[in-house]
Amino acid sequence: MQRKRLSLQSKIFLMTMLVALLVMVISLVFIYRQVVVIIERNALQYMQGIIGNNASELDSMLEDSRGITLMVTMNPVIKEAATTSLVEASYDWFLQKKAVDSYLSNLVTNKEYISQLSVFSANGNVFQSGGSLLLKGQMMQPWMQAAFATLAPKLHYFAKEKRLVYTRTLFADKEPLALVVAELDYSYLSSKLFSFTSAEQLYLATYLNGQLLFDNKASAQQPISQSEIAAVLLGETDMESYTRENLMLVQDGQTEGISTIGIISYQVLLGDALRLRSTVILIILISLPLIFLASWLLTSRLYRNISELRKSMHEVGKGNLHVRSSVVSEDEIGEMAAVFNTMMDQIEDLLEQIKQTEKQKRESEFAILQSQIQPHFVYNTINSMKYYAHLKGVKEIEVVATAMVELLRAVLGQGDEFIPLSQEIHYIKQYLLIQRFKYQQEFETVWEIDEELLSHKIPKLLLQPIVENALIHGIANKKDGNITVKAYKLDDGIHITVTDNGKGIQKEHLDKLVAQVSKDMHYLSSVGISNVFSRIRMIYGEPYNGFITSFVNVGTVVELHIPL
Repeated sequence: MQRKRLSLQSKIFLMTMLVALLVMVISLVFIYRQVVVIIERNALQYMQGIIGNNASELDSMLEDSRGITLMVTMNPVIKEAATTSLVEASYDWFLQKKAVDSYLSNLVTNKEYISQLSVFSANGNVFQSGGSLLLKGQMMQPWMQAAFATLAPKLHYFAKEKRLVYTRTLFADKEPLALVVAELDYSYLSSKLFSFTSAEQLYLATYLNGQLLFDNKASAQQPISQSEIAAVLLGETDMESYTRENLMLVQDGQTEGISTIGIISYQVLLGDALRLRSTVILIILISLPLIFLASWLLTSRLYRNISELRKSMHEVGKGNLHVRSSVVSEDEIGEMAAVFNTMMDQIEDLLEQIKQTEKQKRESEFAILQSQIQPHFVYNTINSMKYYAHLKGVKEIEVVATAMVELLRAVLGQGDEFIPLSQEIHYIKQYLLIQRFKYQQEFETVWEIDEELLSHKIPKLLLQPIVENALIHGIANKKDGNITVKAYKLDDGIHITVTDNGKGIQKEHLDKLVAQVSKDMHYLSSVGISNVFSRIRMIYGEPYNGFITSFVNVGTVVELHIPL
């Protein structure tokens, strides 16, 4: 079953629709991508600001706590209290404790984030800035024992009790004397951090060695679990596995183990962009009828003139060559209609010329039929002369008549246009035989032909006009005349020269001759040198040609270059 073809109007209509839809879709994708990039960039800048401020504030408080504990360990009063064993509840003990407690209280004055500063000495003394009473038995807790034996300060977090403690050990001669403990106010820190953010969809949290310290309580917006976040911060999981669906930013604090992370789901982040995309798609759907109507009106207007031109062409196909298109417009279709009308005028003119040519052809064919009688009559007449000369014993006339018949057959014959070089040489020899009888004087002819070229075919009567020119215009009336014909192979073809020792050609005459030959102007005769050169260029192409060299009273050389 043959498939129905779409009309040009339908193709233009569909193409217009597709282009319009493509432009709208590309615009949608471009706008959406730009909105996504802007939202991501703004969200990232916002997260960097929040996380940076949070990390900076937390680092400042932890750095301050570290400085306070360092001052405690460097104070000689503290060192003396840690090394002196006084009777508990004695007056001296009381004065010492009061002095140390007062010093510790002064250090944490206006430090809202430090709820208590205490010192646990190895000799059992306990000093504190205030708060609930601390007992020396607390020193026996495992974490304090571990901290007591640690040289470096350390931040401890107890998730169950929501406690954050900073410890530093006082050493003397590499022996631990006391443990300084800064109890940080977890409630204060928790309320202070992330209090400046209004982004409910953004999850922000601070971790200590993979343990959650604080977050902004946006647990409903937490894209990934606490364990997954901890694995990312501890380097156990590649963060890229989560960044495909979430925008994540991690910043490490100055205190070892402290990291702040911000996470927001792309689905939440790009909600506005998705709503924008839906709105644009709705606009496209609403615009489709308008696009359809505009495309139809445009294609109908374009197709009206095309349909008119098409009808005119169909009329021509039916044989009506007098039809002309009536389309008049300033566009390409109007130009096509004008060209069509011009073409039809030219066709009518060509048909009229063909009629005249056919008439002339018939007249010429009739004339040719008549002219064929003349060569036949000439052949019969020369044969009669040859027979009569043979009867009378006039050998020279018989030989000339035989040569004349063969030469006429070569010139007037309807055989191949290309003949072997040997046959061309035979025709030239017959011609020279006749010319010897005409001039009644001897002249020498030298043939230097490569035997391999004798069977090579060349255009018929290519060399005869050149030899004729050498004889008539060169050595005629010269007693020691000589014509030398050479043919040999070169790398790029066959080289043929015809040389005579005649009177040569004057330079002015030669320049004129060369100019006329190069322009295919027949200077000598219709079958002269210019005709030979023109035949070579026409048959073999421009790379192949002929050349003339001549010197007065020395002779003339004609060179031909043809392919193998």
